[in-house]
Amino acid sequence: MACSPRVRVAVFTSLCLVGVALLIAAVCSYVQATRDEALNLQPLSLPVSLVPGTIRTPEFKTDIEYWDHVIAIDFEEKTGSSPKIECNLGLADSHQPYCQGMPNLIDISWKLFEGERTAAEGNSGSSPAWVSGSTVERTLGRFGAQNGHRYNLVLDVKRDASELDVANPKVVVQIPRGYWEDHAMGIGFGKLFAGLSGVVGVTILAGTFAFRRLKRCDQR
Repeated sequence: MACSPRVRVAVFTSLCLVGVALLIAAVCSYVQATRDEALNLQPLSLPVSLVPGTIRTPEFKTDIEYWDHVIAIDFEEKTGSSPKIECNLGLADSHQPYCQGMPNLIDISWKLFEGERTAAEGNSGSSPAWVSGSTVERTLGRFGAQNGHRYNLVLDVKRDASELDVANPKVVVQIPRGYWEDHAMGIGFGKLFAGLSGVVGVTILAGTFAFRRLKRCDQR
């Protein structure tokens, strides 16, 4: 049974709208994924020496505000190979025999400034230390950042931990490393969705116009 011209027009219009909607979704998804990819997960990474004294970092800008930012000291992988240094960082249980008499050398207080205003402050205290890939990280604290805001960090190193300088310590400000993989996966899925939506949208539009052209040729 042949469809009436009105029905054919309605079907053609609906398919075109679906195709256009998929193309719009593809563009929006790709733009958002590109914006997310440009976000700086680690706005500060500064080599430091852990001799007692004050460390003032350059100004840095944060552009992620839906996750807290972590302030930490990062050490190279070789740090984790030494039980002594593990004890000095607080990685090992203080009740382990090889940690007896080995103090936790990380005793650092910090203040975060936004201009002249103190935005946050804290100290290393009993904050955790852990291994992430090729990096051993000792957390000092965390704060809630604002998108596009600029900060300075001031560290007060209270205990001599200069023997850890052989591991090339860096003070870093970053979103928690556990979210880095989630962030990368979100970008990948966004680009994949954009690609699939774009292909399906173009296919629907091209197929619809080609089919309509053939129908017109048959009617002549």
